[in-house]
Amino acid sequence: MKRLTLSIVAAAALFSSLAALADSASVTQTGQTTTPDGWFIQVKAGASNSSYDEGHLEGRHHPDRSDFAKGGLIGYRWAITDTYSLGIEGGYTRLGQSQSNNIQSVPFPISLPGFPATCGVGDSWRVSSRAAVLGAAMKWNVSGPWTFTAHAGAAHTHATHDERDDLCVLTRSRHTKTTSNGEYAGLGFGYDLTPSITLALNADMYWVRFEDGFVSGFHTTRVRVLGASAEYRF
Repeated sequence: MKRLTLSIVAAAALFSSLAALADSASVTQTGQTTTPDGWFIQVKAGASNSSYDEGHLEGRHHPDRSDFAKGGLIGYRWAITDTYSLGIEGGYTRLGQSQSNNIQSVPFPISLPGFPATCGVGDSWRVSSRAAVLGAAMKWNVSGPWTFTAHAGAAHTHATHDERDDLCVLTRSRHTKTTSNGEYAGLGFGYDLTPSITLALNADMYWVRFEDGFVSGFHTTRVRVLGASAEYRF
């Protein structure tokens, strides 16, 4: 909640100053005046990795916490100086999943005709998530075609949690869905191929909450995404 409040306050302060600053902003290059104000569309993909605030989930059974994430953003930036622009953005990202399977085959407790020779003991679980985002976006033309970007804001997340416990013939499973509000933030370093197209490397973080399968309560997972993006401005 504290991170979300800070994100909203920062975004509100930023947005309130954009209109006044944008009216006087222009960029002078090689004797010509251009206005970098405008819309942008960005598609991105990369490797996601999840970690947990709760210790018993963070290290439990050495889970597979890596997956593939993909998504897109659309937004508008206003020129603030000849090298900086600020704006707003919204988008959607599939963050992938983390999972663990700790069900092992053991000898069946009763050795009688008609009973199986082995049975499963242990548990397995899987958490998958996605996010719709709305936030502030900054771009800095560092030197020549090289650029630096940063963004942050609110993330409306949806997470599903599937868990199963096996104790030979006794099995229980549960499927939960959680919708909550969290935050996201990220950085990027890019190269302007043309005045309208940029390729970049990005590092993003999303905070996602989900409900436990059998234990009453909620957990938080931090999903890190390292990947690449392509942006088109118009």
